[in-house]
Amino acid sequence: MNTVSIVASLTVACVVLLVLRNRQDKARKHAAAASEEGKAAGLPITATYRAKPLLSPWELKVFGPLRASLPAGWYLCPQVRAADIVSISAPSSGHQRAALGKLAPRSVDFVLIDEGAIPRLVIELDDSSHDRPERQQRDADIDRALHAAGVPVRRIRPGQEIEWEAIVALVADGTQSVQSAKPSRAFRAEA
Repeated sequence: MNTVSIVASLTVACVVLLVLRNRQDKARKHAAAASEEGKAAGLPITATYRAKPLLSPWELKVFGPLRASLPAGWYLCPQVRAADIVSISAPSSGHQRAALGKLAPRSVDFVLIDEGAIPRLVIELDDSSHDRPERQQRDADIDRALHAAGVPVRRIRPGQEIEWEAIVALVADGTQSVQSAKPSRAFRAEA
């Protein structure tokens, strides 16, 4: 190798190192700024917070057709905490805390609400994770509480054909169970 080649190689290596160091410095400054913002907000200093998608790919695929089937004035609320759908009354504060404890850490996939913001239907997308015993217990707890509150739950499995308009119409007029809806112009609920 001649001297020019060696000098050129060293120059390129130095430029690459400087660029990498500059990126690391920017990342450190960004992390420090985020840490300061976190301290000011009372958040843990070592944590990094970033926005993430609210819906899984399957939930996002179902969201559009379901939203399009809603009557005027109705809304589709994704990822709602189960305890925010029902009001809990119990004979004692201990019983109320226990009932709330079963629902508070859990959310449902979708809640259809009417023009008065009253929950009219909960839709759960049950993939294979719902086959596990602990998940089945969680689902049963949610279903019992919602049933007691008069809010129907419709559980959808991957590949199941769904006629959203028929389901929403049955719930809207309140005369039939959402389980009796028959598919006509079906949407296939692929995960």
